[in-house]
Amino acid sequence: MRLRKIDIRLEGPDIQPESIPVGELLDLLLCYERLLRDLTGKRHSKVERKHREMRLRLVSVERGSTTLSCLAPEELYNANRTISQAIGKGSDLPPEARDSFFRLRKRIEKLGCDVKIQGEDLEPFAISRERVPTKRFIRGETTVYGECIAVGGRKAVVKLVSGSGDQIRIRLSNELAREIAKHLYEEIGVRGLATWEVSGPRIVDMEAYELLPYRRTSPKEAIQALQESAGKDWGKIADPEEFLRKLRRE
Repeated sequence: MRLRKIDIRLEGPDIQPESIPVGELLDLLLCYERLLRDLTGKRHSKVERKHREMRLRLVSVERGSTTLSCLAPEELYNANRTISQAIGKGSDLPPEARDSFFRLRKRIEKLGCDVKIQGEDLEPFAISRERVPTKRFIRGETTVYGECIAVGGRKAVVKLVSGSGDQIRIRLSNELAREIAKHLYEEIGVRGLATWEVSGPRIVDMEAYELLPYRRTSPKEAIQALQESAGKDWGKIADPEEFLRKLRRE
């Protein structure tokens, strides 16, 4: 396996090797490694966890401003190009890498430095400690309902079409994909962890871990069920059918 050298240069006031706790340097390197592995799709690979090949190797720490020299497998090395392009264009990283990028940014802010990354044939780029205007995301558990129009693939995904017509692509395990495949072209519900844009309700990334015991009902059946659960409060709803349609769209 070919290894390529990456220099990670920390620049800022009083940034010297002896002034930074070892644990903070390790945290920074681990966050950076996690970002690269997320970009290659290897962080959750069982094979990679077993053989531990997709890792950075720290080979030296140099003075000046602190420079950490690492050796990286070719695939991790090349993942830096995606980061460089996103920073240069002011665009977003792929959804699967955004969480790890924000974690790295937090480490850099904590250290109070800028991080510059360069390699033999890499376009040098910097991750600044200063906050810059950018889209922000939140992550949490959610449930999504929609018609299953496709499921499977080498990296298993399911594609759902929501009641509003939006198509949602959701990552999942092969085992769950096989279970969901029994419900192709049916309306299903799945629960998992999702990432949303703070500025709006759009899901930008999701990984499902559970198929819900759900079946589509007629408006009449749904209204009856809601009426039973709402009790006396049901009478406060002026137009039950419109209320139900809104729930389905949401």
